[in-house]
Amino acid sequence: MLTLNAGGRASLDVVGLGQLALDSADAAINFERAPFPFGLRLEGQTTGTLDLTAVDPASMDTALLGQFTGQTVNITSPGILDDPSSSGRLSAQSASLTAGTFGNGLSTAPLQLDVRNLELQSDSAVTAIHNLGDLNLISAVSTDAQPLGGIEITTTGDLILGLVESSAGVDRLVGLFVGGSVVDGNGAASNIRSPSALIDAGGSIGDPSDPVELDGGRVVAASQTDSVYLHAEGPSTEIFSFAGGTGEVVLTSGQDILLGTTASPTNVTVVAGGNIIDANDGATVRANILAQNANLTAGGIIGEATNPLEVQLNGAPGVLTATAGGSRDGVSVSVNLASGGQLVLGNTPPGAVILNGSDILDPLPPAAANLLLLDEPRAFDSQFRSSLLSASILAQDDPKLANTSEGMLYTYDVVFVVNAQSWLDVIRGSVVWEDSE
Repeated sequence: MLTLNAGGRASLDVVGLGQLALDSADAAINFERAPFPFGLRLEGQTTGTLDLTAVDPASMDTALLGQFTGQTVNITSPGILDDPSSSGRLSAQSASLTAGTFGNGLSTAPLQLDVRNLELQSDSAVTAIHNLGDLNLISAVSTDAQPLGGIEITTTGDLILGLVESSAGVDRLVGLFVGGSVVDGNGAASNIRSPSALIDAGGSIGDPSDPVELDGGRVVAASQTDSVYLHAEGPSTEIFSFAGGTGEVVLTSGQDILLGTTASPTNVTVVAGGNIIDANDGATVRANILAQNANLTAGGIIGEATNPLEVQLNGAPGVLTATAGGSRDGVSVSVNLASGGQLVLGNTPPGAVILNGSDILDPLPPAAANLLLLDEPRAFDSQFRSSLLSASILAQDDPKLANTSEGMLYTYDVVFVVNAQSWLDVIRGSVVWEDSE
């Protein structure tokens, strides 16, 4: 073991050294041929900057961290481990760590840190970090191209999120486990680039003016006590999201959103430049939205006639607003409204709004509305059909669910296709038609 005390800057090249105890203002340590399998064990402190570098990056040399404290710590090594025999932990204001392996390469034994600002560069199948307190994660990038693995960051405080990227492998995952809130730390740039991402936060995820930006195929995001704000940058992103407390969920994308289950005790808002498509139905039909109110806006379609979005509005009165702009058959939803709830529908260009077993229409839309109600098949009884006709709204039997190839449908702003066995038994709430043209 070498003990080095220096009042100023210590510069040292070591060969074959197994243990180093350091106490200096600044230090630059280059090491090689550290004893296998443990490497160079470091403990002590610097009041300034430590630069610890393995001379041969292709070697098995490892930096083994005992209890070490520094203001700024920069380590480049084939491996960076903490010493479990002494509860090893790196404490620093800022740390820049570059390694082939972090911890033991398993998420069950992460590298232990207590740092405020962190940059990571990894070539490890699994990069796992556990941090105490708040963390400004400037960047964490894994270049490993194995199909499985990824980056896992756990911090007990708030996380200011720069870029986390693990995208070289087809099934890579970024996992963020945050005791506090997740705050976007790099503006409009991407926060996560990975085929899949998991965000679990005690507080909020993003904020209304600066959501967390995602560039990947699938994300699951959950706040235990607050709101979730996400912006998807990929061409079609599958999103599952959950808000806690009195929080809301706001999901945006310039392209398609594949909507899994999204739940909020208050409001869910989904805005897509492309389509909003049901992504969670397999053998069992599952709700896409569980909330008190929901607002859906798509440049394309919302749901599909054969696979509508399932919307469950809890609490009264609830409001579902759905506006589609990319198809004549733009909105396909199955919605449950509490008594007194409201359904606001818009479709540009004119086309079908397909309601699969939904609870709607009381009272009827105003007579001035330019509506065609397609009865599939004869769900309206004679009394209800008469009330429709008396309100100057056309009711028509059509088991084909609105054959929009017929030019006559262009004369209507919206076509309701109702799929209900007993229409009068499911009438609750109201429909408000907003002409989008």
